[in-house]
Amino acid sequence: MSPPPDSASSPSSSTYNTQLNAILSNMTDDTSMLDSPDISHNRLCVIRKLYVEYSSSSGPFITGDVLVNYIRNSTPDFTFCTYKTAETILNEVNTAPTIIEEDETDLITDTIIADCPECFACLQKVFPDLDGTGVDKNGWSYMAIAAVSGSLKIIKYFCTLDTPNGSCIPLLTRKANVTRNSTTLMTIAKKGNVEFLRELFNFLIPRLHELKQPNTTEDSLTAEEKYNLCKFLTPELADQFEKIGIPLYNVLSTSPAGATSYHAAVTNSPEFLFYLQKKSFHSHLTTDNSNETPLHYAVRASRLDSVTWLQTQGRPEFKDYWSSKTPSHFAAYSTSEESVEILKAVLPGPISNSLSPITISYMFTALMEGLHNTMVHRITRSDPRTFDTEDFARFEKMHEERAVKKCRLILKDAMDGAVLYEVNDEDMWDESIAMRGYFDTVKKAKKEGFKALAAVMECYGLDEDQEEVGDLVESMEEL
Repeated sequence: MSPPPDSASSPSSSTYNTQLNAILSNMTDDTSMLDSPDISHNRLCVIRKLYVEYSSSSGPFITGDVLVNYIRNSTPDFTFCTYKTAETILNEVNTAPTIIEEDETDLITDTIIADCPECFACLQKVFPDLDGTGVDKNGWSYMAIAAVSGSLKIIKYFCTLDTPNGSCIPLLTRKANVTRNSTTLMTIAKKGNVEFLRELFNFLIPRLHELKQPNTTEDSLTAEEKYNLCKFLTPELADQFEKIGIPLYNVLSTSPAGATSYHAAVTNSPEFLFYLQKKSFHSHLTTDNSNETPLHYAVRASRLDSVTWLQTQGRPEFKDYWSSKTPSHFAAYSTSEESVEILKAVLPGPISNSLSPITISYMFTALMEGLHNTMVHRITRSDPRTFDTEDFARFEKMHEERAVKKCRLILKDAMDGAVLYEVNDEDMWDESIAMRGYFDTVKKAKKEGFKALAAVMECYGLDEDQEEVGDLVESMEEL
């Protein structure tokens, strides 16, 4: 260490401390730096940086107690405890006086949210028991607060701390809040920040031995949470979840009931579907409790890429086209831009000849309902004071043209069939109801001004190749 400056020419240690105290005192009076009546992280960070710069230029004559004392005198009494203690309190009594519901933060949580490990380390000098295993007065663990805030530096800092309460890493698989069920890991995943997850997992994988404790990993996420992860994770991140003991490829959800990883993955990507194909014991033809396949989900989500991938893996057979619950019906109902191509992909085709008069009637009904509901939704969402009738007319025309394209696809698929449907006595009543619905749908299209769509729909009942249907249409018109 260099010798101290000559006392005759250099100020004393007390002089430096007095000057620093004066600066800190002046900062206290600077209301422009206040975020709240108490000291905030913003102010703490400025003071800490000033202190570092000032003490560096002052050599050995500045004492470390100045900053610590200032923070201690400027902060109120904090209510916090370790995660373990918070859980113990909750187990012993129904209400925990130190864990209350308040929508507010304090200096510690402000510092975590700001992702500033330097200031957190500074606070640890003021509060010796403070570490990453803490829980704030609202019951949230510091790890969860960091996770929700995207404070990756703070999480890494917590995970490298050697605390009396053990490693902070297992807290990732514990409840984010001691009064709730969702884990910190799921809280992170729900944010959907793939880059954040990737960087966090790269940091965690070398430390997996700290996570692999009995009942802390595989059971740390519910089936619904794992199901939701399949909606956005990349195959790479799914592999990393597997490495920490949380496989995602054989999920069986309870909401939606009976849905598998495949059902969730249709809103993700074909790449993730392919990942499941290699690992899952489920199939892309697996149905949920409502008898819906992943193809149903993909059509409903308007995911043409997933529909295309699923179709190339083998088309599911639907024997209940009359039920109006097939992917073709969902595609007819949809008014999305992709719905035309999706309908073209999922129609059964002339070989299977699945489009009976009943089916076509239901598909026309679904198509008209989807169009009607889209118009109503547009109107109800519009402000009457600024409603643009010309803009709505363009919107209406665009969707009618889309509906016409789908109507023609349905008719082409039906008319190209090699075998005509025969209406026997047993089916006559169902056929009659179906055709009644067909005429009602055509009338509704005309009434709502969709004349072009109504004209295309009417082609079905007049087609000369559909002799049996034509006779039925004629009889229905007489009713």
